[in-house]
Amino acid sequence: MKKVLRNSFLAMMIIMVLATLGTACSNQTPAPSEPSQGPTDTPSSGDKPIELVVFNNSGGFGGAGSEAGSTPDSIKLVQDKILEATNVKVNAIAIVGGDAQAAKLATMLASNEPLDIWWGNWSDYAKDGIIQPLNEYIEKYGPAVHDIWEKWDAWPRCTDVNGTIWAVPRYTQFCSYFSFVRTDWLEKLNMEMPTTLDEYEAYLYAVKDADFYGNGETIPLIGRGGAVKNSFEWAMLGGFTDAGASAWIDENGNVMPKELQKGYKDFIAKLHKWYKDGIIHKENFSWDTAKVRELISSGRVGGSMAYYVDVSQFNHVMQKNFPEANFAHYEKGLTGPNGQLIQTLNPGTSKQMLFSSKMSEEKMVAAMKLVNWTFESWENFKLVCNGVEGVHWNYDTSVVDLASAKKDRVVAAIPNSGYYGDFSISIGLPYESVGIIYNEDGSRYKHNLYLAEYLDDFEICKQTLDARITWNQEELNNNIPGRTDIETYINEELIKFVNGDRDLSTWDSFVDDIKKLGLDDWSKEYTRQYKLLTGQ
Repeated sequence: MKKVLRNSFLAMMIIMVLATLGTACSNQTPAPSEPSQGPTDTPSSGDKPIELVVFNNSGGFGGAGSEAGSTPDSIKLVQDKILEATNVKVNAIAIVGGDAQAAKLATMLASNEPLDIWWGNWSDYAKDGIIQPLNEYIEKYGPAVHDIWEKWDAWPRCTDVNGTIWAVPRYTQFCSYFSFVRTDWLEKLNMEMPTTLDEYEAYLYAVKDADFYGNGETIPLIGRGGAVKNSFEWAMLGGFTDAGASAWIDENGNVMPKELQKGYKDFIAKLHKWYKDGIIHKENFSWDTAKVRELISSGRVGGSMAYYVDVSQFNHVMQKNFPEANFAHYEKGLTGPNGQLIQTLNPGTSKQMLFSSKMSEEKMVAAMKLVNWTFESWENFKLVCNGVEGVHWNYDTSVVDLASAKKDRVVAAIPNSGYYGDFSISIGLPYESVGIIYNEDGSRYKHNLYLAEYLDDFEICKQTLDARITWNQEELNNNIPGRTDIETYINEELIKFVNGDRDLSTWDSFVDDIKKLGLDDWSKEYTRQYKLLTGQ
C-alpha cells in the first residue's frame, strides 16, 4: 500500500491543505493577485443549472474565524466558480459545533427540507432507504473519486457484503499514534533512537533524571488526556496483546472487547508503574487536548504517545523558544515485550459522504459528476476547500520562488479571507497527505511531513478487526442495552488501575463486573454484525 501511495501521489507533489494552514506557512503573505478563473475541468454545458443542497458536516468547515461563518461574498464567489465549471449550483449549509450540526441534520432528515448530500455512517441509513446505492453512478460518472480512494483501500468500509457501495469515503485507516522522542534530548543523553518499548522506557527514565526543562517540571511522557484508550492503547497495546487496540475473535468465534485480551493487564501494569514513577504526569488523565498541546508547545515534554497532530502541528511552536528542539519517531516501528509492533492502525471514523434517496435521476447524476470533479485535480480540491487564489490564498513565495511554489503547491492562507470551506466536498487524505509546506524559517512543516511520509506506513502498525467494515451504531445501541454502562465502567476503572486508586489484584473482579453489565449482549451483537458484514 505504501509504495502505491508514494508512487501515485508524492510524485504529484500535491499540498496538504489544513484548517491551520495560516500558522504553518509564512507570515509574510504575498500581495494578492488577480483572482484566477478557477478550475475548468468540466465546462458548463449552458443548460439550466442543477441545484444541490449539501449539509457540510464533513469536518472540512472550520478554522480560526469560522465561528461567524464565511462571508456572503466569499460564498457566492466560490459557488459561482463551481457553477461555471460544473453547471451545478451548490447550496451549502455549514454549522459550527458538533451538537448543533447533529441537531440540524436530524431536523432536516425528519422534515421535508431539501437535502441531497451529507456525511454519516452508511450502515445507519441504508436499511431504512434514506440513502441510495452508488455502484452504477460511480462506474459511469465517478472514475476519479473511485481511483483516488482505491489507492487508500477505503472502499471496503463503504460497501456491504453483497458488494453494494453506499457512500463515498471521507476517512481511511492511517498511522496516528507514534512514540515520539525529543531528538535534542536524546543526543544530550548520548542515546540512540529507541527501537523497542524497553529502550523507549529507558529513554523516558533518563529524561526524568536529567530534568532538562528544570525545577522538576519536565514531563517525560505525555498522552492525549482523558481515558486510557484516548492514546496509550493505540500507541502501545500491540506490544502486549495480539490484537492491539482492537476487538478480537476468541476461540469460539465470538467478537470480544480488547480489554479482555491476554496481556491487557500487563499493559495496564506498565502504565501504572510509569504513573507511580512520575514518567506520566499525575494530571495527565484530566487534561484536555488543548492542555496537552500547550504543554508540548512549552518544551516541557520529552516523549509523546498522544495523537500525532498534537505533536506535528505544534513542533514548530516549541521551536520558537527552543530552536534545537525536535520530535521524531523510530520509522520501522517499536516492538514490545511480546516481540510484536506496539502501534495499532487507526481505522478512522465511519463518517462517509451519503446521497439522499429522494434525489431524482437527473440530480443524482449531477451530484456524482460534481463529486467526481472535486476529486479530479488539486486545483478543484483547492477551490472547494480553501477558496479562490488571490482572494482566500496565495502561492507562498516567502520561502521559495513562484515557480517552485506552484510546482510543489506551496501556499499561504490570507488571514480573515472570509472563506472557511463551506463547499469542501473533496476533503480527505488523498489530497491532504502529500506535498510540501514550509515554516517561516524555511524548514519543513512537521505536520505536513507526517501526512506525506508516515500516515501510510501501514507495515509498522497492527490492523484493527473493523478496518474494512462499518458497524451499525444504531443496532449496537439498540441490541446492547448496557453498552454505555460497559464503556463508562471500563474507562473509569482503567484510570483507577493506572493511578493506583484500584489495586491490580482486583483485575479478575473487574472482568467479572464487565460480564455482569452485559458482556454477553455486547459480544452477541458485535459477532452478529461482524459475520453479516464479512459474509461469514
